[in-house]
Amino acid sequence: MRSLIAAILLLLPVVGPPSAEACRPGFATITGTITDDSTRAHLPSAQVFITGTALRAISDSVGHFTFCAPPLKDAQLRVRLIAYQSTTVSLGTIRADTTYQIDVHLKQLPFHPHDFVHVSPVHDSVTPQPN
Repeated sequence: MRSLIAAILLLLPVVGPPSAEACRPGFATITGTITDDSTRAHLPSAQVFITGTALRAISDSVGHFTFCAPPLKDAQLRVRLIAYQSTTVSLGTIRADTTYQIDVHLKQLPFHPHDFVHVSPVHDSVTPQPN
């Protein structure tokens, strides 16, 4: 049980606080939703981070993310997700005790079947060797 609690506590800084009220004084709340640019479908599991820092979050099952950030100048929010074009959003100066709502629409990359490598299992026969 202690291992489970320790594992959950280790994940909290990565995923961020559950709500805007969770940020301590002197920090800003960065929150938003990641969606598909053409369908507006919510995108789970997108990596959201402020470049040049360790501040990161992963969008949840409905594409929402939230994390706390100290005051920063020239901050840039970067969003990445497999099969989508990465996007960078300029945040400018992040001010303490402020909430920033950043909704990002990712463009899906074109799918080309020839871009993937097909791997087949190899079936070798093994002949026992005499000792």
